[in-house]
Amino acid sequence: MSAYSSSSNEDDMILNSFVSDASTSESFNDEENFSSSEDKGLRRNLSRSQNFVEIIVPSYNQNQFKKHFRISRTTFNHVINLISLRNVLPSSAAGRKNVSCEKG
Repeated sequence: MSAYSSSSNEDDMILNSFVSDASTSESFNDEENFSSSEDKGLRRNLSRSQNFVEIIVPSYNQNQFKKHFRISRTTFNHVINLISLRNVLPSSAAGRKNVSCEKG
């Protein structure tokens, strides 16, 4: 039995909250990136840390994880499980390659 015994309605509320927050944040960031490179007609490539999620994040203890992500690792894993099972993330044939739930 799962550490969480929530109803389907509660799970739906959690998923809707995360998906709408992610959409709002993504939309804001896209607008910001688009407007800054709009004059050139190019998409701006940002420098990013390589393998941060695979190497650094797993080394965080419970307190560090919660401090950085403002959610416990247990709750995060529960949400990832819900997202994965229900396939609520949008898929796109165009643009950048989709990122897995765990890495997203």
